[in-house]
Amino acid sequence: MVYVNGKYFGNDATLFEENENKNLVDILRDFQGREDCGTCHGSGYTVCPYCRGGKKVRETFRVRLRCAHCDRNGIAPCQSCSPSKS
Repeated sequence: MVYVNGKYFGNDATLFEENENKNLVDILRDFQGREDCGTCHGSGYTVCPYCRGGKKVRETFRVRLRCAHCDRNGIAPCQSCSPSKS
């Protein structure tokens, strides 16, 4: 599934088809891209601020728990520019 500016556009086949028909430029003309962020430099992700990329947090009964804020690589969505931030 492909979304453009929050609206459903189609799937990958639709994307390739519109590109081949030279319509993709017109469709994406008004697309607002991600602005450069001072924290993540426009990537949208940072090293997890909770576990600092270690993927494990606090010890409980000598067991280190997996961090719930980041993915398996220790990165998390940027808190400064994330679309989910209100």
